[in-house]
Amino acid sequence: MTISGSITSIESEAFKNCFNLTELTIDSFKGKIESSAFYECSKLENVVIRGSVTSVGKEAFYECSNLDKLSVNLSGVIGSGAFCGCSKLTSLPFKDDVTTLGDRAFGGCTGLTKIVIPASVYLIGDSAFSGCSNLTHVGYKGTYDPGSSSSNVFSDCDGVDRVFVSTSYNDDEFCGKKVNKNDFMVSSAPNKNSIGTLAIVAMLMIILQAHF
Repeated sequence: MTISGSITSIESEAFKNCFNLTELTIDSFKGKIESSAFYECSKLENVVIRGSVTSVGKEAFYECSNLDKLSVNLSGVIGSGAFCGCSKLTSLPFKDDVTTLGDRAFGGCTGLTKIVIPASVYLIGDSAFSGCSNLTHVGYKGTYDPGSSSSNVFSDCDGVDRVFVSTSYNDDEFCGKKVNKNDFMVSSAPNKNSIGTLAIVAMLMIILQAHF
């Protein structure tokens, strides 16, 4: 489905339970996606929204379990359960003015392996990324913990043992996880080749120090 013209909002439950909807393209959009707009559109695979989404309401894409291509500029508030159960989603197109990630906003997004959270985010809700079982790399560009008062933000995310933050980060933890202050690693997940290269360099340095 393609919607032409200028659109300023997608109303609550506009496409709720549209089980045969597989694709949606909006040519010009600036506004809100309201609550439950695409609730349980289980065959929805591809969403392209050209423009800017200023907020995403509660459970807007709840259990869109086949959604794997999301070409949208997300900003503002991402509501509770907005993408909960979107198990094929592999990336989060955050703009630098996202402010809030609600409770269970991305719960059960098992397709996610890496996320980088902008500095603009000042609140991360309870269980925001719970059940993202394949998540291994989390980076945060801000300076303070936006989830200090929240619980279980990364529950059942066994691959996340620490969060990469900038050297200017001012807290000892991020959403209950240990932090690693490393400006480069905030946005860049290590791969096997880079890890191997670092190990070789470290070994050479040890050898050189032993000889000199």
